Amino acid sequence: MTGTTVTLQSFLQSLGNVRKSWPTRGWSWDNRLNCLASTFRSDMSPVARAAVANSLPSEFNEGTLRQAAAPVRELATRHGGVRAGQSLFLSPLAGGIYAFGLWWPWEEGSTISMRIGVDGAGDLTFRLCEAMGIEP
Repeated sequence: MTGTTVTLQSFLQSLGNVRKSWPTRGWSWDNRLNCLASTFRSDMSPVARAAVANSLPSEFNEGTLRQAAAPVRELATRHGGVRAGQSLFLSPLAGGIYAFGLWWPWEEGSTISMRIGVDGAGDLTFRLCEAMGIEP
């Protein structure tokens, strides 16, 4: 399951709530993956997960991704895959595009990176950065 389809505008507006409830204030732009990025301590995981739950309601891990629809598996592949301990959060948007979140714990175990982006909608750098209050 990949959740209820919402509009791009609704998703961008929901990022304001993510920003307000995020456990750290540090968001930046990841040029490599063309998405928002934040790093936080692993003990803040419950707060971080709760912050993205409404914007990105579906979650896939290494095992469940195998049963996901082909477009979801392809999205994961384009963004580095989903390895053990990692998650792909997802929300289908109108027009066949997807908002996604990449949950990547670091090897040392005390840090997690979260990346949030939109796949299949062209360059949304400015709009995503504006939603999170950062400079592109």
